Amino acid sequence: MDKTKILIIGMIVVLIVMLSGVTVALIYTANSIKNANLGVNVEKTEKKVEDVDPKNVIIFSIPEPITANLLTEGPNNDKHIVRLS
Repeated sequence: MDKTKILIIGMIVVLIVMLSGVTVALIYTANSIKNANLGVNVEKTEKKVEDVDPKNVIIFSIPEPITANLLTEGPNNDKHIVRLS
């Protein structure tokens, strides 16, 4: 065999090995994501309002107003604040 045929066969083998590796990685990633999503139950993670006992609610007063910056979202990046008193 001459060198060009050996080079072409070698390149084909390398491409097949690389394609196999990418395929295995994608399958592993897809299975990991699928298993992670199966373990989450939305109903169990959400706290319902009726589950809170009103006797355990503590109301307190704030001596001075609190001002905080809110996240900026949207196309024009408006800045907003919230003030609690």
